[in-house]
Amino acid sequence: MLKSIKVASVATYPAAGASMEDMTACNFVYGPNGSGKTTLSRYLASTDANEFLSCTKVWNAGRPLRLTVYNRDFQEATFGSRDRGRVKGVFTLGSDDGALKARIDELADQIADEKKKEETLNNTLGGESGTGGKRAELAKAAEALKKACLKQTRKHEGEFEPAMTGARGSGNVFMDRFLEQRRTNTAILCDFKDLQARAKSLFSGAPVRVTPLRIPDSSKIKLLEDDAIFGRPIVGKGDVNIAGLINHLKNSDWVAKGAEFLQMSRPECPFCQQKIPDTLEGELAAFFDESFTADKAYLDRKTVEYTEAASALETALDALANEPVTYQDPQEIARLSDVVDARLASARATMLRKTDSPSAVVDISGVASAVDEIGAYLATVNEEVARHNARVDNFAREKAKLIADFWRYLIDVELKTDAADYDKVNNSAGKAIESLEAQIRKSREAQAAMKKELDELEEQSTSTVPTVEKINKTLKSFNFTNFELVPGEESHTYRLVRANGDEAHHSLSEGEKTFITFLYFYHLAHAGDSATGVEEDRVVVLDDPISSLDSDVLFVVSTLVRQMADMARVGNGPIKQLIVLTHNVYFHKEVTFAKAGGSLAATAYWVCRKKGGFTQFVPHAEKNPVKSTYQLLWHDIRNPDGHSTTLPNTMRRIFESFSSLLGGVDVAQAAKGFDGDEQLAAHSLLSWANEGSHAVHDDIYMAPSDTEDVFYLDVFRRIFDNLNHSGHYKLMMGTDFKERPAEVAPAPTTAEA
Repeated sequence: MLKSIKVASVATYPAAGASMEDMTACNFVYGPNGSGKTTLSRYLASTDANEFLSCTKVWNAGRPLRLTVYNRDFQEATFGSRDRGRVKGVFTLGSDDGALKARIDELADQIADEKKKEETLNNTLGGESGTGGKRAELAKAAEALKKACLKQTRKHEGEFEPAMTGARGSGNVFMDRFLEQRRTNTAILCDFKDLQARAKSLFSGAPVRVTPLRIPDSSKIKLLEDDAIFGRPIVGKGDVNIAGLINHLKNSDWVAKGAEFLQMSRPECPFCQQKIPDTLEGELAAFFDESFTADKAYLDRKTVEYTEAASALETALDALANEPVTYQDPQEIARLSDVVDARLASARATMLRKTDSPSAVVDISGVASAVDEIGAYLATVNEEVARHNARVDNFAREKAKLIADFWRYLIDVELKTDAADYDKVNNSAGKAIESLEAQIRKSREAQAAMKKELDELEEQSTSTVPTVEKINKTLKSFNFTNFELVPGEESHTYRLVRANGDEAHHSLSEGEKTFITFLYFYHLAHAGDSATGVEEDRVVVLDDPISSLDSDVLFVVSTLVRQMADMARVGNGPIKQLIVLTHNVYFHKEVTFAKAGGSLAATAYWVCRKKGGFTQFVPHAEKNPVKSTYQLLWHDIRNPDGHSTTLPNTMRRIFESFSSLLGGVDVAQAAKGFDGDEQLAAHSLLSWANEGSHAVHDDIYMAPSDTEDVFYLDVFRRIFDNLNHSGHYKLMMGTDFKERPAEVAPAPTTAEA
């Protein structure tokens, strides 16, 4: 059956569409002319037409049924404008072969059972609406994984965007890529910092090689720091007479400086200005011999070398500070350089003290070790530079590897828990879905095989003759005796002819044409227009089938429509769903009548109307929205207690409405058989129908009382009997209808048949 219909962007329907949701076996749509009912019927008759591309319909369990539509187009195509008035025959099972019919019935039952089985499987698979079941379970798990994937997309969209190229359009796309990577990715899990470092090289545009940083040379500084000259005192010769005094005073550095000035101050002492002994100058020369002079000169050279090495080191550190920042940390380099500078300053001060006091023992170590610390740090930086350069040299391969490693990180770390949750559902619901889909395929294959056999048997047993006989019998029972259907010259076709054999197609009245067309459709709705598929399940759509019909025929059509509705509700025939569209209040009430004011099972109602120039469907569920005054009047007839004063007037208003429907009441026929007070009461009740009087009580010939209710009610009922519309009386009385005593019961009428 149809679950829902949406009509959009056609005729008076808006682009957003008008929808009928939660449809059931019987669906009644009431709406005035021009509200969009015919457009709906045309869509259902030709759903593939270009004008209906924006329209949609949803089938229960995703299983479409055959659509059989009665509307103005069907009338024209059937007994409308064809020159020869020939229409296709309606095939019914007409063979007398009992075994053949039994097999056809058996196959039809088996196909029906298999369809129910398929529907059950589909409901388990996707729920009744197609949005539940096992697929909904899996969809919910997939939605959770999709949200997790979207979160990772946003997290890495800058740094690792090239690795996600083609997967960033939506959560679904990213999730599909992720699941594909889980199946195919063979990369080894890497540390995230490593991924980030490689991304700087490979994901930041066209990569270029980086020059390694020059590591400062500490070897010369190291040699100087280890030189023994700084660790021993430089003093004079110890076996000279003056040596004892100098050593005792520990002032050889002062004496050595004084010896330099003695050359300029002799014969006086440069310090005390007293005359020096003649032997002093010789003793000083002996004390400060060649060894002392050589050591002092060596110390001076090493001091100069250290100064030059320190200057070169400072220049190298200055150059390092100005290197482009790629992999090194400028703050770390600055910290290490500050240590070197501090130790250099200390070493320079120490050497100055040594040169001023050669006898001093000093330690100038520490600079080389600080330089080595810088070298160790720069070595790690250069290792990263080397890896970067290797990636540059093998860019395509390295980039592909980085992308694989990035997805491996997502798989094994960031989305590991989310993927495990998805797997848990997929392993249960996913396997169930595969099993259900396999069973559905098997069921459809079985149905196709049985349908093929059924079609072959139906071709052997179907005939169009029974339909001709049934339609002609119905025509005669309603006094349509001046034309009938006969088999056409072409096989399996009909023609409309007069009693003399002339074509009747062009001379039919509108009422005759409407009635014969509906009878043809009625049988077509139960059978088929080909030799196969007569038992096929279908949805029947009726768009105002009562135009131009007189009252007798209107009741017949209403009865046939109710029969189709009952078949759809029970589901024991080919009609599985009925959709009735009408603007006629009376016809709507006839086909939706429920006894005792109750509701009809498996029935839903809509009102089709235009608002602001656009069609919309207003749902009313199982509550019939059409409550006519006519129906309310009959409520007082069914429950007369307490309405004695107004009861006759209510009856007259009913006859006014009834007369309007029939196009006039035959008063003579209606009053037939009444005498005396009954005749006066009958004429009083029929005054509106006959003369159009609008008085309330003036035309009543006798004053009513509680004791006369039964009298008026009996006259009221017999008027319907006289008009041959006792069937209408029975329908409107519902469960309050009581049979008349057998001796006075009227003869059955055609309308009741």
